[in-house]
Amino acid sequence: MSDKTIRAALESKLGTWAATQSLTVQYQNAPIAQPSGTYLRAWYLPATRSSQDVQGIHVLYSGIFQIDVVGVENVGTGTVATVVENIAGQFTNNLSISASGLTIRIIGPASPRVGEYEQGRYVVKVSIPYRCDTI
Repeated sequence: MSDKTIRAALESKLGTWAATQSLTVQYQNAPIAQPSGTYLRAWYLPATRSSQDVQGIHVLYSGIFQIDVVGVENVGTGTVATVVENIAGQFTNNLSISASGLTIRIIGPASPRVGEYEQGRYVVKVSIPYRCDTI
């Protein structure tokens, strides 16, 4: 069990959906030629691991899977807002994703932040809380 497995499962789900929407995804530490239109950036943000049993067999992996929706600046918020809503529909509260014998659970609704401006772009960050328990 590792963060690598959890990251791969979350990124795979995002990548599969993004391909159906013709959206490019930029993953951490993987450069891309910046698209002229809307694209996504994926961030795997793990929290400190914990264990909730006396024997120390249980390990709780949790954190935030953040997806930045990067749109074009000065054209309104509609396109970005639509993508944000669609992401929330893909990563619903209580969703279970299975990978390599593990179950990763989305433990809260996808939560968008206030849009920010960034070098000619309008960016809305969407936080998706997850957890995975091993025993």
